[in-house]
Amino acid sequence: PEPIKAPPLLVDGTVVVVTVAGRVCAFDAAGGSPRWESAPESWLRHWCVLRPVSDGDTVAAGDVAGYRGLSLADGAIRWNRTDLGAHINHVAYAQPTVVDGAVVTGFWPQGPGVQAIDLTDGSSRWPCPSPAVAYRNARWGEHMADAACGGIVADPKTRAST
Repeated sequence: PEPIKAPPLLVDGTVVVVTVAGRVCAFDAAGGSPRWESAPESWLRHWCVLRPVSDGDTVAAGDVAGYRGLSLADGAIRWNRTDLGAHINHVAYAQPTVVDGAVVTGFWPQGPGVQAIDLTDGSSRWPCPSPAVAYRNARWGEHMADAACGGIVADPKTRAST
């Protein structure tokens, strides 16, 4: 029912889409029939433009106000991060990628600019356990050098994110 601004995800015969309001929907790729749906905690605090990503077991989707891990099989919530940054309407997002079981993404001007979130439990692998605290304590523009916009890809030789 809401617009979709992010590319869909196709994994193991399932198509996953995220609406701008944070609704995550999964469909059978062959016939289009609905498989499951997951609604965000707050409809008015999202502007989801990040593509969903998956390791084949967990789907990560959402935005800085609510980034969550869902079971690919049934949409059950595995974790929900609401501390990645402050809710603001003007955020530049770095499209995520999955590297070694973690989602690597970024939310500018929120700091730190690039983050790695473990797909199994939603914990921060790096650089800090509570980016929202770092953002609230930062001066405007402090994280400009760490800004990540556009796409993040993994180097196929080293598996490092660039």
